[in-house]
Amino acid sequence: MIADRAVPVPQRVTIGQERVWRLPSLRAAPAMAGRERLMEALGQSVLVQLMLAMTFIAVAFLLYMAQESQISVQQINLSVLRSNHMQLVANNTTLRTSATSLQSATRIDQTASTRLGMSAPDNSAYIWVQVAVPPLAPVHPVNADAMAAETQSAPLAWMGRFLNSVQSSL
Repeated sequence: MIADRAVPVPQRVTIGQERVWRLPSLRAAPAMAGRERLMEALGQSVLVQLMLAMTFIAVAFLLYMAQESQISVQQINLSVLRSNHMQLVANNTTLRTSATSLQSATRIDQTASTRLGMSAPDNSAYIWVQVAVPPLAPVHPVNADAMAAETQSAPLAWMGRFLNSVQSSL
């Protein structure tokens, strides 16, 4: 047992014909040897092994329960979000139908005539306007001014003739 190894207990020893109580001899061992003896004693004890196994099982169970509680919280959050979504969809549908009914032409005519005192105009209220469109000047090509200036310029005309002659001789 662990107690027998940790505390020296007197043992009955027979010397000759006499029985004498003696303490076991204590030997000095380094600190590591104490740990090794403790680990050896723990390894041989069935109770310690059983407690270790139960501890591992309890830790595994606690981890499982923590994960399951997180999953159940997430499922509750998901169901709350789904119900909020359904309420918002129903509210959106109600608002769309309300907007459609408020924008109808018959409702606008009825509200204008009853609440605002408006009425549809009669034919005498129309004014016809004759629009006089002034004549537009003809549109010249964009490069028309450049071509006219080129033909009127003597040096440019001379260069153009020179280039044409060179090109035709090739």
